[in-house]
Amino acid sequence: MARVTTSKIEDRGISRIGNKDVPKDSAVIEIAGLIDSFSVQLDKCKILIREEEGDLELISVLTQLQVKFGTLSGILVGAVKDSGTLFTEDDIRKLEIKVEEIKPRMPKEFLSFGSSWAGQGLSEARVRLRFVETKLVPLLNSGEFNRTYYKFINGLSTYLHYVAFENFKSEVMKQVAMDGRRP
Repeated sequence: MARVTTSKIEDRGISRIGNKDVPKDSAVIEIAGLIDSFSVQLDKCKILIREEEGDLELISVLTQLQVKFGTLSGILVGAVKDSGTLFTEDDIRKLEIKVEEIKPRMPKEFLSFGSSWAGQGLSEARVRLRFVETKLVPLLNSGEFNRTYYKFINGLSTYLHYVAFENFKSEVMKQVAMDGRRP
């Protein structure tokens, strides 16, 4: 994560990024905070997945995402130079393939993860990522944000939803049965 501090100048509504003062109400400060919130949620997910004896490979994927989103936050606030390769079209294709593999097994109804805290955690991570995505739209439309990165973020939120189902579907299906719905 990029280092954003507020010491000694907090009363002016200013954050310091590197050696630059940035208003706390700037879009990049808000987006960096949302990315931080998303990353913290991924930490919670990793703990919950371990507790529910979930997929260890998924934990590795979440860790890699945290590193990449930390870099993205640094790029947004100007603390890290953007190489243009943080998220690639190939990364997007890999997400799409994974989503297409799971899609036929997805219920048509709204998903509730029942008593699976890990499934709920992944669903919450997806919601937090959607907030990041929507806040990026003005930067995307003004040309200040990489379109490929945006596409990856959009696909990732769908992937998180599908992975939550795929890994914790027994809890989802219990909830569907309890609600009297058919998958």
